[in-house]
Amino acid sequence: MLWSKADETRLNQLNVNKRKLETPGEWTWAAKEGTAQSEYNHKRLQYFVEHELQTVVKHCDKSAGVLVGLNQIDSAYCHDCIIDRTDNVQNK
Repeated sequence: MLWSKADETRLNQLNVNKRKLETPGEWTWAAKEGTAQSEYNHKRLQYFVEHELQTVVKHCDKSAGVLVGLNQIDSAYCHDCIIDRTDNVQNK
C-alpha cells in the first residue's frame, strides 16, 4: 500500500492532534502514579503475568503454535491445528 501525499499530511496532523487529547480521569487503567488505583493496576498486572499468562509451544507434524492463557495451555493441539479444526467444523 502506498500513502498519497494527502494521506501522509492527514496522518501527520492526526498524530499532532492526538497528543493534545487528555485521558479522562475516570479511566482506571490510566490512573496517576502513586494513587490507590495505580497501585491496584500494578499488582493486578503483576498477578496476571505471574499466574494467568502462561505460554506453551505445541509442536506437531503439521505446524507449531503458541498457546497463551489458562484456557489454551492444556490443549492437545497446537494453535494452528485448533484453527484448522474449527474452520473444518464451520465449513461443514
